[in-house]
This record gives sequence, C-alpha cells and structure tokens, in this order.
Amino acid sequence: MQANSFNRAADVRSINDALQSHVEWKVRLRSAIRAREPLDVDAIRLDSVCKMGIWLYGEGERWGKLAAHLRETHAEFHAAAAGVAEACNAGNFELAEQMMGPGSAYMKATTAVRTAIFDLVARSRHEQPQQKLA
Repeated sequence: MQANSFNRAADVRSINDALQSHVEWKVRLRSAIRAREPLDVDAIRLDSVCKMGIWLYGEGERWGKLAAHLRETHAEFHAAAAGVAEACNAGNFELAEQMMGPGSAYMKATTAVRTAIFDLVARSRHEQPQQKLA
C-alpha cells in the first residue's frame, strides 16, 4: 500500500475513537456540575484539539465536502459544551443541567455530530477521499 493510499478502516477507527471521546464529554460536564468544579471554557470551546478535531483538521481534511458538515456540527457541539461550562463556572448549576437536557442546543449538537459521523462513514463506502499531496 502506498503512503498516500486511502485506509478507510483506519479512518473509521479514528472516527469511532473520536465519537467515544465526545460521549465522555457528557460525563465530564455532568460530573463537574455535580461536584461544582470549574471547567476550562476556552479549552472546551476549541474544536481542533480533541480527538475528533485533530482528525477533522488532519487526516479528515482529505474527505473535503464529505467532512465539511461534520466540521460544522462539531464546532457547534464545542460551542454548546462551552456554554454549559460557562453556566457551571458562574455557579448556575441548575441552568447548566438544563442546558444539557432534552431539546437543548447541547443535545441537538450531540445528535447532529453523531448523525454527521454515521453519514460520513456510510458515504465513505462509496466515495474515496482526496489523496494527500506528497
């Protein structure tokens, strides 16, 4: 296999690992709310440093338009999670809980990221990413 060859299995594994790390965000946020612990809002807001962000702005760039929707929804997720963190840091723990509840921007963004991931994986079965330039 050439260095620039597409390895769909590796990309799918990376995406699945990234999805799991986003599931863990929910646990971290809820734990911080319950423990009344401060959160690093600026770090949470960054969509390029978590596992999914690293993949999206690295290897995922090869997927071009297929990954564009995932990049958008991923950024929205981080913005919503940062909003929850801001409420928590302000001592508005009840509001922070509500901001993670059904119908909230956080839950909508979570669902949108999951849907975009599944869509990307499904579409990757029929489309190839762009090759990296050597």
